[in-house]
Amino acid sequence: MPDFKIKFVVYGMSAKTLATAVALLSLSPVTSLNRKENIQQNAEEKIQEFSLLKDSARFPSYTAGSVYRPFSHALRNELKKVPHRVDTVDFCPQLVDKNYVSQNLGYFDAENRQITIHHFRDAGFFEDDFLYVKRLNAPDSKEAVLAHEYRHAVNSRYDRTNLSLRDYAQSLRDDEISGCIASLLLKREKFLDNGDFRFLEGEPEAEYYAEAVKAGLFYPQYGKMSRMEQRVLIIAGSKIWEQSRSAGYDKAFRERIAQYAEQKSYAELSADTEAEYKKLCSHYYTFKFDGTKIDLSKERNRPLPLNDETDNYVKILLFKAKVRDLSSSARRHLDRFASRILER
Repeated sequence: MPDFKIKFVVYGMSAKTLATAVALLSLSPVTSLNRKENIQQNAEEKIQEFSLLKDSARFPSYTAGSVYRPFSHALRNELKKVPHRVDTVDFCPQLVDKNYVSQNLGYFDAENRQITIHHFRDAGFFEDDFLYVKRLNAPDSKEAVLAHEYRHAVNSRYDRTNLSLRDYAQSLRDDEISGCIASLLLKREKFLDNGDFRFLEGEPEAEYYAEAVKAGLFYPQYGKMSRMEQRVLIIAGSKIWEQSRSAGYDKAFRERIAQYAEQKSYAELSADTEAEYKKLCSHYYTFKFDGTKIDLSKERNRPLPLNDETDNYVKILLFKAKVRDLSSSARRHLDRFASRILER
């Protein structure tokens, strides 16, 4: 991890808080919940490195107004042109964890090329549910959902029928992470207008991004993006998705993985498709922001690995495909042998 030159006051954050953020950034994109102790240990090691932050008098003052200005609303203007429908559905408190919405906020129908955004009808009996649903139904929240689903629509243009089974399974996860980053870039654009951190509240990816900004690891700017900011976007998307969201997709992903396995031979499912997978990821992680394109896949240390359950499922499907192909070959040999007997 490169050294950082701290040039601004860090919003009153302690050296320990900053060190925790830096330690998170020094990890791989995949930081599972059972690695909290390692994060804390790395944070303690960083405290001395950033001890100079305790003396903020040596740094010039930093104010949002001196840096942030109203800029082009490129992403918001693009989303205004995206066709979609709004479907009113019931709100189910049983399906919601306040740290992550497991209830479906919207979806992209690849067959009909249709994006649907959900509006929630019933706010529940409790005040916290009412306030929560009010936030979900707010225009900013719906816009973030639209950005996520529109990213799925963009990603669906790229063919992934030539991937091995494992790379196909990986691509399903990359597609979701890509959507999370798209929503985060929309929030970044709103934040750039006036430096108001309230635009980065409500979603764990955006809050992670906000902590990195507050820690002084980078300052977002219009028209360009530092490598550190790119790294934060990748970690925010992949780490948070793995920790908070991936479990809600496992069942649907396994169904799609099984359907894919049925359409391919064992040789196709087990082939080396690393080059094709990297090309696909380059599409998934290339975003337009402020009128500029950037490929965030270059900042990934490695793809987000499959969880153990999905990994085992892939292995089982590969084994079944091998047995299926062997059985087909045996049947062909038997048919040829029978034909020769009949010819005699």
